[in-house]
Amino acid sequence: MTDDKKMLRDICQHELCTGCMACVNVCGHSSIQITEDELGFRYPKINTATCTDCGLCSTVCPVNNPTSKSFPSDCYAFALRLPRELEKSSSGGAATAIGAHIISTGGVVYGCSGEDIHHVEHIRVDSLPDLASLRGSKYVQSDCRGVYKSLRADLLAGKQVVFIGVPCQVAGLRNFLRKDYENLLTVDLVCHGVPSQRLLDDNIARCKAKDPGMIENSVRFRRKRDFMSLSGEIEFIWSYTTSNNKVVRKNWYDDPYMFGFIEGLFYRSCCYECPYAYSIRTSDITLSDFWGLPAQAGYNTGRGVSSILVNTPRGRKFMEEFIGSSESTAEIKPRKARESISWNGQLMHPSFKSIAVDRFRSLYPEIGLSKSVDALLGTRKKRLLIKSLLQRIKKLL
Repeated sequence: MTDDKKMLRDICQHELCTGCMACVNVCGHSSIQITEDELGFRYPKINTATCTDCGLCSTVCPVNNPTSKSFPSDCYAFALRLPRELEKSSSGGAATAIGAHIISTGGVVYGCSGEDIHHVEHIRVDSLPDLASLRGSKYVQSDCRGVYKSLRADLLAGKQVVFIGVPCQVAGLRNFLRKDYENLLTVDLVCHGVPSQRLLDDNIARCKAKDPGMIENSVRFRRKRDFMSLSGEIEFIWSYTTSNNKVVRKNWYDDPYMFGFIEGLFYRSCCYECPYAYSIRTSDITLSDFWGLPAQAGYNTGRGVSSILVNTPRGRKFMEEFIGSSESTAEIKPRKARESISWNGQLMHPSFKSIAVDRFRSLYPEIGLSKSVDALLGTRKKRLLIKSLLQRIKKLL
């Protein structure tokens, strides 16, 4: 072991670290060093050479000090009314609408941006045009270094602030702040688990090598097929645009990154034991797709419908104002919380860890992303291809 490694110490149990970066944000001596594991996941560690042993990093860590949680009291189905706005959204557009409402009242939004696909990170947004940079699904772990400090400054300045992230990031923020702020609304997104930035970069490099015209920052992970038809549907895909305006799309099982993501092959270790993957939530409001919404609810689910779970009195107070101001731009209907929960596995249990997960960790450093996925999921892919073929034949008949 090198001297540099000897000077590094874990802040919490290594395999449970979520990478929320609360420890990095709270350290006033720059004594938290970021390391990466074999899959590229970032792990903060204490540099004992510069550490003053103040203990703040351990105190704000949500693994060491779990945050309080609440069961949803209310639920709403949400969809933007304007087709062109709804089509731009991953689901029903609830996150965008909440952000727009906060900004229109003079507040600021902190959310995940994929504008630079090689550095997916949380950023600060205080204008409606810039809100577009937070739109769309980003199936990779975002970087929250430095964000919590900026957010606290806005809170202390009296601004209304909304933070939108996955539950472990919300927990990290809450512990970092170490007090409750009336002008903060926390919103979590239901999460399956996160791949690392390195895995995503590897897949982009693979595609770029095959297609030099690929515009890297045009990568998308979802689309709404046949959006204007009544039989449209939300698809998980791997998509990008080329320099000659050609759109390249692949089914999720035809791309190694999306295939591995959907199959839960390479999430961060803690994701398979996630304490937030249950109906009891750590945020004021929880957003997700409203899977299983019946036709009689009056929505076209193929165009995207968001589920809004309201978990706290602050969330309920916000929703009362939000609904009143959004009636002309969105369809918002009350539903039963259990209806949304029962159709969403990530609100009932963490993602399953198959025996292939550890095998991938061994293979990836040796043979790379694509070959590792093929070796471990090749049989599964054949079954999916046969199933897809049979469905097409059935439609023709």
